[in-house]
Amino acid sequence: MAITEISKQQYDALAGGEHCLPLWPRESEQAWYCDTGNTLIGVLLHFSTTGCWGHAICRVDADGQYRRIALAHDAPSAASARVDLVAKLRLLRPPD
Repeated sequence: MAITEISKQQYDALAGGEHCLPLWPRESEQAWYCDTGNTLIGVLLHFSTTGCWGHAICRVDADGQYRRIALAHDAPSAASARVDLVAKLRLLRPPD
């Protein structure tokens, strides 16, 4: 399964449950990602107060709810945070 960038609206529709609520200001969200099976979703974050970049990942559970499984906030650039996010999504996704 591939990892693709999705729209904010697509991300919100998937992550709408109470278990994947953001722990960050929504204006920190810069880009949204999903695996093609909708098993994992991720969001790229920029924290303007510190200048750091990070990401969050949620995985769908047996009840169809997304639960947060990873949160990072110490990348020095958007590129490094994006590489880390996509690498973790690829590592965590179910086998093809």
